[in-house]
Amino acid sequence: MLLESNYAIAEDVEARRWDQHYAQINYDEAIRDRAEELSSLFPDDVEMFAASNPSYSFLLATDDAQDAYADFIDRICMDKAKAEWR
Repeated sequence: MLLESNYAIAEDVEARRWDQHYAQINYDEAIRDRAEELSSLFPDDVEMFAASNPSYSFLLATDDAQDAYADFIDRICMDKAKAEWR
């Protein structure tokens, strides 16, 4: 009887771990999907962004501006998606 209850407890713990794992996967996918939706609201590249916002034209001065712009937009959208989730 004691052995059976130990197995039941172990199975319950394992089931909870899997539930948490799948919940985390669903959360990550939902956040990423929402962040992609939000990022579509921004211009695709730094040149378009700088053209529509002349005060940011200094961004065109470096070769790494496109990567920095993409990272910037990604962080903003991820933070907003996480805030919406809460």
